[in-house]
Amino acid sequence: MRASILVGLIITITLIMFRQSPIGSVEAQTYNWVAWYYPYSLRTAQYSVKITVSGIPSESAATVKIDGNAVGTISGGSTKEFEVPATVPHTFEVENYISGAAGVRYYCKEASWTLDKIREVPYPYYPYHPYPVVYKINYTSGTVYYYYSYPSFYYYPYYYPDPYVKPKLDAGHTFTYEPEYMLTVENPHGYSVEKSGWKARDTLIVLTTPERIEKSSVERNVFKAWNVDGSEVGSSTLTLTMNMPHKVTAVYKTQYYLEVRSELGQPQGSGWYDKDATATISVTPELSMPGLWGALGAKHVFAGWIGPAEPQNSPTAKVTVNSPLTVSADWRGDYTTAYIWIATIISVIAVACVLAILIVRRTLKIPGGATTEQALENLKLRYSRGEISREEYLKMKKDIEKG
Repeated sequence: MRASILVGLIITITLIMFRQSPIGSVEAQTYNWVAWYYPYSLRTAQYSVKITVSGIPSESAATVKIDGNAVGTISGGSTKEFEVPATVPHTFEVENYISGAAGVRYYCKEASWTLDKIREVPYPYYPYHPYPVVYKINYTSGTVYYYYSYPSFYYYPYYYPDPYVKPKLDAGHTFTYEPEYMLTVENPHGYSVEKSGWKARDTLIVLTTPERIEKSSVERNVFKAWNVDGSEVGSSTLTLTMNMPHKVTAVYKTQYYLEVRSELGQPQGSGWYDKDATATISVTPELSMPGLWGALGAKHVFAGWIGPAEPQNSPTAKVTVNSPLTVSADWRGDYTTAYIWIATIISVIAVACVLAILIVRRTLKIPGGATTEQALENLKLRYSRGEISREEYLKMKKDIEKG
């Protein structure tokens, strides 16, 4: 607008000057800014955008969206080219997660990328250039002629491309995926199961579980091993590196308490046993009774088991521990030997008594142990002395001779 006003003033002043001149026509030269327009503008510029997807297998593909619209898929390790206008920003997106083999998925942390609009002219040229303006004034007719002079040297030292080809700008971005693996933790008592889930590659996971779970005084669960993908690891603390999917199960075994009761015979076999295990129990088959009866040979003899023991009457037996159990030993007293000894003693005593009586009767209580003949001699002596009567003599003689 200002340039047009300036040109008009210059032309008016020049006309006035030349009208005062006696010359019929005059040719003059000045400069004016003349617009040079190309048949394309910034609005026609295009971006050629190369999008690459990495980190997923070639048989998998990511769906690409531009400004929220799906425009195709790209296989793992591949690149595709997209064209978008350069005058507005564009958002390129892929899905955050892509499923892989069983227990494997791929995660793209930065699944969105924004391409800014163009901020500079795609080609270096000026929209206006100066050209010399030549005009001729004819005073006779009052006509003014204008034309542009194009000298051999131009004032725009730039190369202009084909005006009918849209300019393209290159851009690119790579969407990178990282694998994640599924960790499945199973534990009948619930320990460490909260650590199940998707884990990034090379993540270290520590799983722990108690060595024993006391359910009651006669039943418990004892840790056996971690089963990791079919292989057993005996430690109750397990460290895993997530470089593949893992299924981990805590394996416990049930144990029951077997009590072997017996007041005698040093019972053996009480303790904790795995479920369905076979326990061996035993007692001493027989024990001497204490005191006089024991001295006489009386004894306690094992009579059998009260409970699920086989064989029942054997002091050493087997028990299948399929639940908490109590097995008791039954005893009986054996007095056979004692009775024999008592009978023997009684017999000996009886014989001794009989013998003693016989001896006493024969000796008739004679002091000093005199014989029958001596007793008769003494009796006669007493009779002759008149110490005893005839009747007493005959009676005592008769008793001496009998005994």
